[in-house]
Amino acid sequence: MVNLFTALLIFLIQNTIEVKEGNGIFYRVFIDQRRLCFQYKLGRNWSQATVLDTGDVTSPSIAITPKDLLHIVWQKNEGGRSRIYYITTLEGITPDYIRSGGGPHWSDKYPISEPERTEPASNPFVEAQGEWVYAVWRGPNEEGNPDYGEIWQRKGKIRPGQLPYWYRPQNMSRTLNNESNYPTMSTGTAVVWQESLPGNYEIYANIITAFGERIVNISNDSTNSFFPHTNLLPAPPWVRPEWRLFTVWTEESIPDTFYRIKFSNYYFSGPPYDTLISPFSISGGDSIPSPYCLARDSFIDFGEIAIDYADSNLFYRLPYLHPQKSYLLQAVVYQDTTGVHRERFLFEDGRGKTVEYYPEESETLGVIIPAGIYDSTITDIEIRKLLGEYSVLAHLNLYEFEMVDKEGGGPQSLWTDEILPYTSLISPFPNPFSRIQRIKYQLAKAGRVLIKVYDISGKEIRVLTNETKEPGIYTDNFDGKDARGRRPPFGIYFIRLKTADFSDTKKVVLTR
Repeated sequence: MVNLFTALLIFLIQNTIEVKEGNGIFYRVFIDQRRLCFQYKLGRNWSQATVLDTGDVTSPSIAITPKDLLHIVWQKNEGGRSRIYYITTLEGITPDYIRSGGGPHWSDKYPISEPERTEPASNPFVEAQGEWVYAVWRGPNEEGNPDYGEIWQRKGKIRPGQLPYWYRPQNMSRTLNNESNYPTMSTGTAVVWQESLPGNYEIYANIITAFGERIVNISNDSTNSFFPHTNLLPAPPWVRPEWRLFTVWTEESIPDTFYRIKFSNYYFSGPPYDTLISPFSISGGDSIPSPYCLARDSFIDFGEIAIDYADSNLFYRLPYLHPQKSYLLQAVVYQDTTGVHRERFLFEDGRGKTVEYYPEESETLGVIIPAGIYDSTITDIEIRKLLGEYSVLAHLNLYEFEMVDKEGGGPQSLWTDEILPYTSLISPFPNPFSRIQRIKYQLAKAGRVLIKVYDISGKEIRVLTNETKEPGIYTDNFDGKDARGRRPPFGIYFIRLKTADFSDTKKVVLTR
């Protein structure tokens, strides 16, 4: 605990260095004599320092994404302005690349804070996951009050070989009458910061779930709480959609005299948006391939769905896996050519699983990868065409979770077709839709299933399913008509799945 406290004080008081590790390589960014410096280490010795920027530079932070791309943010005061700058490597840094004498190739620095909204900007922090990089910082109050700051977040879509595509900054604290500062985060799902309340400082968090945002007081006591750090982990997925936000901070026990490290394990329900806390998510169909894509011929964007494709085989690399963790892989495939299509997903040890689907109908493949079947942090997937014109991939998600033995029989087999151990309502497809929408869902145990359609006012317009079903994966179709066979007005509707111990609702859009 003494070492943790000492390290925390060094980081927070000097605010000059941050160290991260990936693929066996250590990286650090630090401030030395008004210079922003970068070093890496493979083995025992650090490389010669590279100067990334000079001047009134402070508060560096670094993150790593797959294909070993680095992302660095820092604060710089120049010309009476306080800005947040960002820089990234244009190609990955691997151990073999370093051993061959290579070093990082950096992009030009890019200002991610905006003069008209989020400057003066200070105390930045960067995190990255999958195809996204996230930056947070302390920026001005939206109502122009100079006494209070807000926490601003900006996310960028990673594009290897060039700068990310950055979206507009978002105000994450929105506490207009309090000072918000010292932000940290667990990617885009949870942003945590120090909040100044009348009489004391508290640790606040903005948690983003499928049901919206939730701002909560994490420390929630009468003493002063400073300088948070945080991480987000899932509970076992078959228990319920629960997540745990781990946060540590410095707590003032005796004013101006004694401080200690406090810890919070905050539980909340509702899965986060998309796959933000999964190890990564692969999106096919972009003009620039995903960082995980090793080989493809091209891409097709159908409007409602987009795919990578190859005349023979597609190849993807899944990095940063933990050999002692279990994973759930979900892959979505889609084609518009005629006839039945069949593909096989193959892992490095030769085992695989086959998926079969039909034109203009997406299909989701689920694979459980138990702990202990591979001994590397990197594994490759080959998608091999068995029947049809192409091998394709529209989307792939990978989730980490814990597995339990089945009546003492050990973990489940890697490539079984058994039902995944939780109930879920998969996002309806296509969405928006004009004719037929497929509603796919999965039942972990037998019971009565009720699926209804509601309009935007909450009025029930159709019952799609009301019957008892066995565990399994099912698909219902919604043709956009009400209970009398009439076509309702175009607009927003809601699909609700309800069982004895589960309920979920998805928003869909009916178009012409």
